Amino acid sequence: MKKKHDPIDEIIEVMANIQAANNMALIALAKTLEDAGSMKVKDYKKALRQAAEDLAHNGALGPSALLEDLAEMMKYDEVKKP
Repeated sequence: MKKKHDPIDEIIEVMANIQAANNMALIALAKTLEDAGSMKVKDYKKALRQAAEDLAHNGALGPSALLEDLAEMMKYDEVKKP
């Protein structure tokens, strides 16, 4: 018997892919701005964590977790060019 297609699963997968692509674009932008001398990735990471904390304090736990994840991805070793 063929498994029934669940549109919710498809929506979740699409949203996860969009979030991953968005995160990678932000990481690339942060590194580009750092290379140009416009900002430091560590300062951006700190700002992301502060925004995540503010969101969590106001009950927006989902967006807060997404910002925490992005901040964690901003580790300098993961962002710098090979």
